[in-house]
Amino acid sequence: MPSYDVSPMDEKLKAGHPMVNKLANNWPKCVYTAIFVYTHIAFGMTITMYPPIMVDMKYILHTSIRYVSLYTTFLSAGYMLGTVFGYLYEYINRQLTAIVFLTLMTVGSALTPLSPDLWSLYACAFAIGMGAAVWNTMANVWLIEMWANHSSPLLQLLHCGFGAGTIISPLILKSHLVGETRYHGTVDNSTVSNYTMDGNYSQGLEKEFNERRLGLVIPFQINAAIQILSPIAMLIMFVFKRYEPPPSPLSSAPAVLDTNDNNVTKPVPPSGKLLDRSGVWPRRWSIALFCVWLSAYCVAENTLMGFGATYFQFCPLRLTAQEAAQLLSTAAIAFTAGRGLSVLTAIYFKPQQMIGYHFVLLMISVVALYAGQYNLNVLRVSTVMAGLVIFKI
Repeated sequence: MPSYDVSPMDEKLKAGHPMVNKLANNWPKCVYTAIFVYTHIAFGMTITMYPPIMVDMKYILHTSIRYVSLYTTFLSAGYMLGTVFGYLYEYINRQLTAIVFLTLMTVGSALTPLSPDLWSLYACAFAIGMGAAVWNTMANVWLIEMWANHSSPLLQLLHCGFGAGTIISPLILKSHLVGETRYHGTVDNSTVSNYTMDGNYSQGLEKEFNERRLGLVIPFQINAAIQILSPIAMLIMFVFKRYEPPPSPLSSAPAVLDTNDNNVTKPVPPSGKLLDRSGVWPRRWSIALFCVWLSAYCVAENTLMGFGATYFQFCPLRLTAQEAAQLLSTAAIAFTAGRGLSVLTAIYFKPQQMIGYHFVLLMISVVALYAGQYNLNVLRVSTVMAGLVIFKI
């Protein structure tokens, strides 16, 4: 029989492309990463669904902006408690933890426009905050754990997904918003639990308020349907391909002989944490400065995301609810573009430099937002600038 020589090209084809082989071996991680990005898109939608409807909820619940704006307070309280629950994955299965709290966030979002009173609204906010905190705490660490040194671009992709969600939600809501109609009647609402409607409100207005509620149910149910797919996908992977965390760094560290017992080896512990190293910045001062900076950033972010749409409607320009939602969506587009831009700027600038110039631009954008209440073009530019700087940090 004739013999055929096997060329190097044939051997490569038989062996397969290295990238294809790597993807084939790591397909569970690729699937989990895709689920993470999708979940972050839904996460961004859920977090930004309420601010544009704040004025409508004022009329639906026959109360004032003062009390419907407390939604963000309860959202933050739930987020603070949720960060504690986010560490449950160290003691119980992280997939089950994510499934439970993502479902909780879905239920809270779906019931928000159906809230019969303020306390029900606050309960929905608290549930959403807890679910958001647990997921946000777990997702970044989980992604880094899976991809290690290759996780940086995937982290950017993850937060680009969040940005995409913040763009989508105002667009879904836009056609269902009514906003401020500047009624002359007032609402007596001295307490949260005991509120009464002014006598000037007619039955026709009451019917209109119910129509506002029904109009908001549609986009919130759409959001809930998108959100619930995340825990379902996580549950499917839990059943068919459960995630197994990699071995601890201590178990994979090189072993050395114990000086007390030559027959026993011990792993070399990893190097000290960043804040424990001796260097230019004392540890306590660096932590304190970071906390002050992060607090200012959180205030700016929550102010724009939580109250931006309401501010646009009540500022001297008196934008409509649809225009306010569109402007907030523009800020979200700037955020998503900023995420892509940060990949390039990180190549040329150090983290300290990026934090520095972002903080300066943050202060400029906040001042410009205040001045923009008298000029629409200034308001648009400052909103885009704020979205580019605030969310990109």
